[in-house]
Parts: sequence; C-alpha cells; structure tokens
Amino acid sequence: MQTKKNFAQLLNDARLMADACKAHCDEVKAVGVSESFVAKVEAHISSLSAQDTVQEKLKADLKTATAKLSAELTELDKELNEMRRRVKVGIAPEQWREFGITARR
Repeated sequence: MQTKKNFAQLLNDARLMADACKAHCDEVKAVGVSESFVAKVEAHISSLSAQDTVQEKLKADLKTATAKLSAELTELDKELNEMRRRVKVGIAPEQWREFGITARR
C-alpha cells in the first residue's frame, strides 16, 4: 500500500517526471506521453507553486493579525482591571453590580 504524499513530495515527483520526460522525449512519445501532456503537468507545477506562495503569505498574515489581536485583548484586560480597581475605590459596593463588578470587596 502506498502512503499519501505531502505537497512538497508530490511537487518534487512531478518536477522529476516532467524533466525526465523532456529528456527522453522520443521514448515517452512512443508510450503516449506527448509534449503537450508534459507541458500540462508543468503548468500544474507552476500554478501550485504560486498558490503555495500565496497560502504561505496568508498564513504569515494570519499569525501577525492573531498576535495583534492578542496584544490588544491583553491591553483591554489591563485597562478594565484598572477601571474596576478605581470604581471599587470611589463607588459604594452596593453599586458595583451596575459596573459589572461581582466581587464583594
């Protein structure tokens, strides 16, 4: 049973096959592998490489956006904690619920 190949392995195998078919053009024509067939495979290789580049950039952008989101959430949490602390100092405990504070003291 053959195991499923990952993207890089499949792309590498396709490049090897295309290069070998071009190098042995006359021999592979005899078994039905035409130049247009090889060109079609090379077009797939090129397209997939370009798509992979775009995908990797999107992954990097996502990591950047996630880090920015996380940093902003951390900042918001710090600011809310500071606001709660100040409200607890200046407002009577009976009114804390109005501010979303459920602590007793």
